[in-house]
Amino acid sequence: MQKIIQTIECSVRYVKMQPDGRTLDAREVWLVEAYSYGEAQSCLGLALSKYARDGKDGLSLQQMKSVYYAEHLTDDEAAKQRYWRVRVKLTDRNHDTGKESSVTQQWLVRADTMGRATKLATETMGDSCEMVAVTELKYNGYIER
Repeated sequence: MQKIIQTIECSVRYVKMQPDGRTLDAREVWLVEAYSYGEAQSCLGLALSKYARDGKDGLSLQQMKSVYYAEHLTDDEAAKQRYWRVRVKLTDRNHDTGKESSVTQQWLVRADTMGRATKLATETMGDSCEMVAVTELKYNGYIER
């Protein structure tokens, strides 16, 4: 049986140590690639433990949910990575009947501006694709497997 990597959206709360020594009550949302919720929680704990005042034990996981993105695109030239959801409509025509069928997908695009995210998605799309919407997502980070 083959395991499938999921993209899991994790909402976490913790006391974050600032570089100047002050603390901040942080509420963040991260995307984590993992095989399970348990693995996602472990990866998130490792990634954030150096920022949390009480280490991994100081993290409070508020919510976890699986999200599906058909494509993951990254603008390597971007100065600051922000996250964008691009909804794309794919249309196909049946050659026998002439009928069209379409499906809408969500793509995750990492780019610094909406314009760059739109450009990257447009360059990736084929002739049978139509961009429906581009929305900024408020993710603090992305942990890849």
